[in-house]
Amino acid sequence: MDILNIRSKNVYKKFCFYKSTPPTAQAKWEGNYPSLLSEWTKIYSLPFKVTLDTNLRAFQYRFLNRIVYTNYKLFAFKIVDSPYCTFCKNEAESPEHLFFFCKVADMFWKEVLSWIALSSNEVKDISDVSFGKFNINKDFIIINHVLLLAKFFIYRYKLDKKEPSLDVLRLNWKLLTNKNFMLLGTMMFFQSIMLKGMHLFRFFLNPSFQYITWSTRFCRSIHNIHNI
Repeated sequence: MDILNIRSKNVYKKFCFYKSTPPTAQAKWEGNYPSLLSEWTKIYSLPFKVTLDTNLRAFQYRFLNRIVYTNYKLFAFKIVDSPYCTFCKNEAESPEHLFFFCKVADMFWKEVLSWIALSSNEVKDISDVSFGKFNINKDFIIINHVLLLAKFFIYRYKLDKKEPSLDVLRLNWKLLTNKNFMLLGTMMFFQSIMLKGMHLFRFFLNPSFQYITWSTRFCRSIHNIHNI
């Protein structure tokens, strides 16, 4: 670290790096997916890059920390009467089964991928659904946003004891994108105020510009399928 150009936030980051303890769920994921060992920074930051919706961000946080409970775990807690899948009722409802291997979820994913013109062969395994798809350049934001939104809807429909519907997903997609455009407009409004000489907001200037930059990129990326 360059002592002459050192800043307090850099020291703080270093301190956190050496003092932080990885979540226990992380080790469990790595046991099943050893390739994740060097990918956690990208995985944890992905929801903040692909969506402005706090519900989706919170859901992915819970999922990564293995606290999105399915019937298999709830049955062990004596909260539900059966460990079997809410949709197919043929196998124990583990997270892997509910979000990927269930025949109802599998059909839903095929419809979703067809909607965004993505081949089902491009989402090869549950790791793409669970952690995000990083080996793509084109439409990175939109594809990962849809994967996260679809996963969230599978869980919501599980709670409602209904099969997931692409039509409802499409409707909520449009509502969510409209919300993002409104939020971006609000951010642009405050940006214009700051640019008119309100130097008291200078402390907030850089974070806001960073937020606006990726918000603009996000909204532009979803514009292509906004009217689908």
